[in-house]
This record gives sequence, structure tokens and C-alpha cells, in this order.
Amino acid sequence: MISGTTGDPDLWGHVRFGQDMVAHGAVRLPDTYSFTTDRTWINHEWLGEVLFARAFNFAGPAGLNLLRILAIAGVLGLVWRATALLSERRRLMLVAACGLGIYMRAHPIRPQLFSLLMFAILLMLLKRADDARSLRPIALVPVVMAAWVNLHGGWLVGLGFFGLWCVQFGLARPWRDRLALAAALTVALASTLINPFGLGMWDFLATTVRLERPMIADWQPLYELPFIVWISWLIAFAVLAVGAAHARSRADCVNVAIVALFGAAAMRVSRLDAFFALAAVFLGARLLRQQESAVPTRARELRPSMTLATAFGLCGVITAVLLVPRVRTVPVPDELVPDSNVAAFVRDEKLKGNVLTWFTWGQYSIWHFGPDLKVSMDGRRETVYGPGLISAHLEFYFGTSDEWRYADALKADYVWIPKHLPVARTLQLNGWHPLCEGQSSILLTRQSAHPRCSLRAEEHGRSFPHL
Repeated sequence: MISGTTGDPDLWGHVRFGQDMVAHGAVRLPDTYSFTTDRTWINHEWLGEVLFARAFNFAGPAGLNLLRILAIAGVLGLVWRATALLSERRRLMLVAACGLGIYMRAHPIRPQLFSLLMFAILLMLLKRADDARSLRPIALVPVVMAAWVNLHGGWLVGLGFFGLWCVQFGLARPWRDRLALAAALTVALASTLINPFGLGMWDFLATTVRLERPMIADWQPLYELPFIVWISWLIAFAVLAVGAAHARSRADCVNVAIVALFGAAAMRVSRLDAFFALAAVFLGARLLRQQESAVPTRARELRPSMTLATAFGLCGVITAVLLVPRVRTVPVPDELVPDSNVAAFVRDEKLKGNVLTWFTWGQYSIWHFGPDLKVSMDGRRETVYGPGLISAHLEFYFGTSDEWRYADALKADYVWIPKHLPVARTLQLNGWHPLCEGQSSILLTRQSAHPRCSLRAEEHGRSFPHL
């Protein structure tokens, strides 16, 4: 299941920005890819992008997928370790539940993978503290947060969960331990300042993290998305329900309530469902262990079998060979990129200037044509663009009256958008001329005397990073 992947609309940018940082030996670089940026670039995923760049430079698309598989294997390995004292059946069921619970968020290659891994490490430390009723394991939490803050913005979720855990853990502890928990939480918070932007990281996230993010599916409420997306949440809910049935103490009930709170948050912001699944699995591992501790185990004699070993070895070799194409390829859904013939036209004509582009095509354009062809919008969104600029683009894409004038207001040389948008027709009625047109996208310009391409059959089965 985890061997196959898909390209995220921002993957082109993640790798390119990481390559730029590696090439310049610096993190804080000026933005040379957009002509509309109106705020300082706080790259809150810089370390994740550097890792992506290193993996891609080493082994191309296969390197990216192997890095992704390594992160997922790390998560599943931590769950396997956390369930070591459970029966084999329950252990396998919880690991499988974890794999299914994070699958939707771990399938594409993107920095959120690192948040899943860091959250699993945090949960492992907290589980050890709960099991031993000791504060020693949480001494490593600041180290986790210091790394996490540079990998992905999901550290806010981890810090919030750690804060809630500290409250429940300290309820039945003496004041001395409560002060120690407060100190640990303070140090964990302070450790997030260990980043290239310092307090700027806090200020950036405080002003940009919102529940409303139009056009980003995994920021929408779960109840507004197709039912297939509910699978992760339902699996997490089932694990939490089983664990809650085995809660025996007040602390257990409080822990169940904390995880349930994450489940409610995932209903509002669907991308939190993977965090909900991880929290439910780790809690379930501890609560189910308490129930099993009173059940006597029956020792079994295990005898080595060369026949079974050979069979498993052959299956492993055959599976590895069959999975090589899946591991080496990062397919890209057609709806995430413009037509290949239009992109080929832009490349062959070596177009330069400013292009008002469709939101999800921005970083595709950055990879293939930047910085000669600068974009007006890309997946970095609030990282480099203010709310007014984002709103103006949305009005341009979906407006029904004079929003087409925005292209002239920006002094764009080109407009590259899906051809089904009403504004595409309106622009042509108001002096914009088609340069190249594909089955799904159209490239327009104000210049009438310019070579045009012909409509050709679209290529399917495209993959990163190819045109």
C-alpha cells in the first residue's frame, strides 16, 4: 500500500526551493519566482524541503518516494514498538489501523509526512511517561519540537497535544511534579524558537493559521468532503471507542477526552484526521495493555522452518521486483497540472515576463520556467502573499463581472488558467489573445502578433518532474 505515491501540486516548489537553499548554503533567500509577493518569505518548511532536495538530487523521483516510505515506516515502526506487550492479534490490528488512518495524508509526497513522524515520536515519549508514571521521557520533547518547527507547521498540533497531556498528567501529581511539567512545556515552547526566523516564525503562524483556506481540500470540514475521505476518521474513532471501553481510571478517561477533542477538530479541518488516528492508536495500545495484563498468556514453542523461510524469501523478492516501478515513479493527476502541449509551447518559445496563473499551477511553472517567467500566485499562499492578494485572485478566477480587469491591473504579460473558467472567455472578448490552447488550459496574451500553437491530443500518465 505505501509503495505507491502521487505528486502534490506543491512538490515542484518544495524540491526547487530546497535545491536553492542547498546551492546557496542559506535558508533566508529572496523570492525570485513571483512578481506579486507582498510579504517577507517565512519558509516554515525549509528543512523538509532541503531533505526533499537531497533525496531528489541523489536518486530522482525514486529518492523522494523512498524518503516518504522511510517516514511512513518510521511511524509504523513506532506503533509496532508501542504495542510490543499486546497480543499478536491486537498488535497487528493496531498497526494496520495506523497505516489506514494516516494513508490519505501520507500518500502524496509533501512535508506533512514529517509532522506525522514527529507526532508519532512525541506520542511514544508520552506513552512511556504514562506507563512508567515518570517525567523522565518528556525530557526529550524539546528536542522533538526543535526539529519539528523546521520541518513543517504541524508542530502547533504537537505542542497543543503536549500541553493538554501535561494538564491531565499533573492532575493527580504533587505540586513539585506540576511545576516540572510547566517547566517542560515552557522549554518545549521555547525550543520552537530554534529556527532561522526566530520569533518571526511565531508571528507568521499567528497571522496565517486559520480554519478557512479556500481551494485547499484537506482544510475543508470533513462533513463537506466525499465519504471515502471519512475512512481515516472512522478507523480512528473505532480504535478510540475500543480503548475507551477499557478505560479504568480518571486519567484514562481524561486521555480519551483529549483524543476525542482531536477527533472533533478533524471534523472541522479534515487534514487533522491522521493526527487523530495516531493519537487514538497510541492511546489504544496503552489501554488495551491494561486489560491484557490480567489475562494469563500461554507460552508456545516456536520452531524454525526452512520451508516457510524460503517461501517468505521468494515472496519478498517477487514483491520487491513488482514494486520497483511504483517506487521509482511519482505520477501526477492530470487535473493538478496544465496541458503538456501548452507547457511545451511555453518552453519552446522561451517565454519571459509575468504570468497570472491558476493557483495549483504556480509551482509547476516555477520549476519549469522560473525565474524567467514569474508567477502571480502559487501554493506558498500566506507564506509570501497577503490576504488581499489571495482574495483578488479568487475573485478573478470565479468572478462574473469586471474581475477580468485584474490581469491588466497586475500588468501581467500572460494569463494561464483553466479554459472552463468564465473569465477565460471574458478576457478574449476584451482584447486578450490566445497563444496556446489545450484540452483543459489556455494561455492568453495582450500581444496580437505572436506565434500560436495548435490544439493537440493531451498526454496522459504524466509524472514528476516531467513537463
